[in-house]
Amino acid sequence: MIEIEPEKYWFELNTILVYLSQGSNLYPDISREKVQVLQWMFFEQYSHEPYIATPRYWISILGKEQESQEAIAQKCQGGYAVLEGMENHLRVNDFFVEDRYSVADIALSIHPYSL
Repeated sequence: MIEIEPEKYWFELNTILVYLSQGSNLYPDISREKVQVLQWMFFEQYSHEPYIATPRYWISILGKEQESQEAIAQKCQGGYAVLEGMENHLRVNDFFVEDRYSVADIALSIHPYSL
């Protein structure tokens, strides 16, 4: 969560990352690259987060690994597919967008459940 004005907050990680990275080297000025950054950030929200961050939350934060074993096993199947897609991209690219570190790399490497 970030307070952007008195009593006004943003809660969503990717919104915060884009807000904080605008005007820096982490968020490109070129429209094509901006769209690529957003594509990977959407991927993080709809692929990475439900399959990887959710089980990590159940295990690390809630401490309910035993009670959640079946759900964790189901999520792991999707998680391995997500990681394979990311690894395939990074086999031929140093970063997720173009040839530089960006907010997309940050979004895919951290998650609030891990903080």
